[in-house]
Amino acid sequence: MRFTPKTETECAEQGLLEKGEYDFEVVDASNEMSKARPEDGKESLPMIKLKVRVFEADGASSRTIFDYLIESFPSKLRHFCDASGILSRYEAGDLDAFQCLNKTGRCKVIVQKDKTGNYPPKNSIADYVIKAAPALKPAGSVTGDAPAHTDDDLPPF
Repeated sequence: MRFTPKTETECAEQGLLEKGEYDFEVVDASNEMSKARPEDGKESLPMIKLKVRVFEADGASSRTIFDYLIESFPSKLRHFCDASGILSRYEAGDLDAFQCLNKTGRCKVIVQKDKTGNYPPKNSIADYVIKAAPALKPAGSVTGDAPAHTDDDLPPF
């Protein structure tokens, strides 16, 4: 039998998405409490647990990644709402898991390695890609097209 040998790392990372931006869809969401331990001086906080289908670039195959939205990571929470088209829910300060179901957008996927070496690498969602703000029209412009300028327009110095 002939084969291409792989390192232990290559074997562990096989089947994972490469670091990058991907389309996503939330296929399940639930309201949960974080698993903080009082003996560590931390209190349990409300969060939303997401089951996210992340699509490969070809769009034909996907991976499932679990993600967690929690108030202590405000930029990720805001970016999820923006990317999903529910920024108004974030701005209202009230979001329920039900409102996250079937939402789509783009996310930033990373390969997360266990620092202890007890678990194999896995994909995680580092952040969500916010939608681009609409371009502002120049003052006095009806069409939004700015006049072209050349070096001749500049005053001599």
